[in-house]
Amino acid sequence: MREIEKARAILLSSHLTFNQLHEITKIPVPTLKRYSRQAKDKASFGKYENIAKLAKVYDKSKFEDQKRQIDLTKAMELGEWLKNNIPNDTWGKRIKKAIMNDSEVLIKILQTNEK
Repeated sequence: MREIEKARAILLSSHLTFNQLHEITKIPVPTLKRYSRQAKDKASFGKYENIAKLAKVYDKSKFEDQKRQIDLTKAMELGEWLKNNIPNDTWGKRIKKAIMNDSEVLIKILQTNEK
């Protein structure tokens, strides 16, 4: 998905208000409202830096959605598998810690496992 499409999607979503978007991006509320009107018409809008900020908010919101969908049972099973199959030496400890403490990595592994 291109950045402009992500920006358009976050502007048209209903889960963030203009005030919340302003707090996150520091883009003035009137500008966000104008962008939203233009996004509905599929017109091009905004400065690149603002589009990039909105696209980042979109990416973060998608990541948070994925994070909420992590099946805790599967995460625990993965933790148990790591414990039983990865040696407990220096590298093994680092690998286990990296996987279990990084939500993005954990999500990717659990999603890959489902496919």
